[in-house]
Amino acid sequence: VNDLTIAGLAEVQLGKLAAEHGSSPDVKSFGQMMVKDHTQAANELKPIATELKVQQPTQLDQKHKDLADKLSKLRGGEFDREYINAMVMGHEEVAMKLRARVEQKTAAHGEGHAAASGEQKLTQWATMALPTVQKHLERARAIQKKVATE
Repeated sequence: VNDLTIAGLAEVQLGKLAAEHGSSPDVKSFGQMMVKDHTQAANELKPIATELKVQQPTQLDQKHKDLADKLSKLRGGEFDREYINAMVMGHEEVAMKLRARVEQKTAAHGEGHAAASGEQKLTQWATMALPTVQKHLERARAIQKKVATE
């Protein structure tokens, strides 16, 4: 939950940067899609985290802060390339975590019913989020090829 929350926060913040600093219309629209889709995913994850009694982070971790700082200083084609490279890597990482969650057996041995229910809901959320993350990854890879030559 923590990793996915931080990744979502980063996607929203970096997506806003892309809309401001990007020069490619594809990068700008991708950034806008990140803000919309990751805000929605975060809103869907919030009640599950509450049920699991997990306090979600409200700020980026150092890795994502450093990335945001680096990107905030870039403009134009340089921003586009660095941003989309980060989006490809980030979505690969998130897709891997979601896939692991979906494939994991979620029998909550020895835990109370509420915890088992929360774990089940988290797996359902991951199952629903994975196709969207895959779509984002495919789109980011396509943009990456395009901006590499611009």
